[in-house]
Amino acid sequence: MAEQSSSGHEERTRIVCHLPLNDANEHLAVDAVFTYLEGLRTKPLGVKGYTHSAARPPSHFGTWWSASRRKWMREKVVLCFVDYKVNFNDPALTRIVAELKEEIRGAYGEFTGKQQEEYWVVAHHVVR
Repeated sequence: MAEQSSSGHEERTRIVCHLPLNDANEHLAVDAVFTYLEGLRTKPLGVKGYTHSAARPPSHFGTWWSASRRKWMREKVVLCFVDYKVNFNDPALTRIVAELKEEIRGAYGEFTGKQQEEYWVVAHHVVR
């Protein structure tokens, strides 16, 4: 787990999720992801909150190449930022990211009945 240094700085890992939000069902999926994140408060991961971009209307837009459809796809996206009190070099980080991606995949499957080709969940080393 991340430790506070003698200089008062803390090392954290910031995870950024790109959550598609193009219709009411995807809005339910985003809400389910937020509920999952809120449930992490009692776990020893140091998650005490998260930040996200506007959901209604979404303030971010994404464009990505779909290999299966062989065309550029455009969508509305909510960006969600979560700081974990886990060092970027901690081997547990791989498991944490995988669990988050699985929660996102499950939420979209449950509420939209379909899966995205990919869910972007990106980890960054942060010193605050």
